[in-house]
Amino acid sequence: MRAKTTHPLLRRLPPPFRNRYSLTLICFAFWMLFIDRHDLWTQWKLSRTMQKLTDDRKYYEDKIDEIKNDELDVQKHKEKFAREKYFMSKANEDVFIIENSDK
Repeated sequence: MRAKTTHPLLRRLPPPFRNRYSLTLICFAFWMLFIDRHDLWTQWKLSRTMQKLTDDRKYYEDKIDEIKNDELDVQKHKEKFAREKYFMSKANEDVFIIENSDK
């Protein structure tokens, strides 16, 4: 009976890596983790993008609430808003604008 001769490079590998099933599993895992279309790097980037989008959504929802509150305030105090923002006045009034000059 003839003894099995193995390649010298194969003899240097630890025994679990000489098994073809383990080698297939390692190659499959490497492929899925680093080479595949849905690899770890892509999943990480997608996760970061998703987190950024949810943060943006929360920011804009808060801004919408703030603007709605401002709109309600303007509707309640139209005259005050017109006087402060657009310097409007009644027919028999004079408006004086005083500016501070800090030099």
